[in-house]
This record gives sequence, structure tokens and C-alpha cells, in this order.
Amino acid sequence: MNGVEAAKRRLRSEFRAKVAMLPSEVSEQSDRAIQNRVLSLPEFLVADSIFCYVGVQGEIATTTLIDVALSARKRVAVPMVGANRLMEARVIADLHSLRKGAFGLLEPDASMPVLHPCEIDLSLVPCVSCDRMGNRLGQGGGYYDRYLSMCQSLAVALCRDVLISAELPTEEHDVPMDIVGTESALYRRIV
Repeated sequence: MNGVEAAKRRLRSEFRAKVAMLPSEVSEQSDRAIQNRVLSLPEFLVADSIFCYVGVQGEIATTTLIDVALSARKRVAVPMVGANRLMEARVIADLHSLRKGAFGLLEPDASMPVLHPCEIDLSLVPCVSCDRMGNRLGQGGGYYDRYLSMCQSLAVALCRDVLISAELPTEEHDVPMDIVGTESALYRRIV
């Protein structure tokens, strides 16, 4: 393990402990504020197709975002990890069609249509932490970095204010986010 990987592992532990200490009412208020910020994004409003994770404990809840997008007749795809350990975006009609899959995450059935990475307008991405420059610290599996490297979509990481870092260590394969959305701000990466 190199120094960057060790630093990332240490940061993941620190941020997971921070999330575990958050009272549920604080997390719920945070989720609502972040959801409202995303719903007001011009890029969300004009997107025809959205790739969105389904939040699990500790992550920003996304079911409201998915419901709003579906109600607006957008194509919504959620991640599914296949047997080859590669992530795919599968189109869903509603949240009731999701089942527990890999890692206990809610996933679509394998029979749902695949949304090709080049067809995605906007990707909503989970994180353990982000910095204001768009660098993202994920769970460590590399699934989103591999997938987003194939996309041309705008990538938006959803991150609580308390989990924003001054600066995160990065590696060559890390895909920066175009926008980091928190309760209090939208941080747009300048390129």
C-alpha cells in the first residue's frame, strides 16, 4: 500500500466515525437541504437522463431526488454491480422494483435496461468526503471512478458540510467531480 492509499484509508475511518456520531435528526435535515440544492440545479432541471445512487445509512438519501426525476419523466438509472465487479446503470420505472444486491445495496433487477454511459446527462454520486476542488473520497472500491471515466455526464457529489475536507489526497485514476453539493453551497470545479 502506498502513502496515498494509506492516507485515504485513514481518512475514511475518520469520516465514517464522524458520520456515526451525527444525530439522526441532523442527518435528515442535512439530507433535505442537500436534496433541495440539487433540485434547484439548472443541470438537474434540464437533464433528460440521470444516474443516481440509492443512499444507504450514512449517505445522503436520494429517494426524493429519484422520485422527482421520475415524476418529471426523466430516465433514471441506478447502479448495479455485475458478476464481473463492474458497475452498470440500469433504468428503473420506480423505487419499488429495487432489491438488495451486492454489499446490501438496493439495486435494479438484471432484466432492467442498461443506460449506456454516453447517454447519461447528470450523475449523482455518493462520497465519504469531498474537497471544494471536486476531489472525492469514495468507499475505496473504485466502482464510481471506473464508471465515471467512461461518462461525459456532469458529475455531482453529494456531501455533508461536516465532511468537506480542506484537501484530499488523489491518485491518477480518481475522477474529479464537476460539482460538490452540500447543505450550504455548491462548489463548482474550475477547469
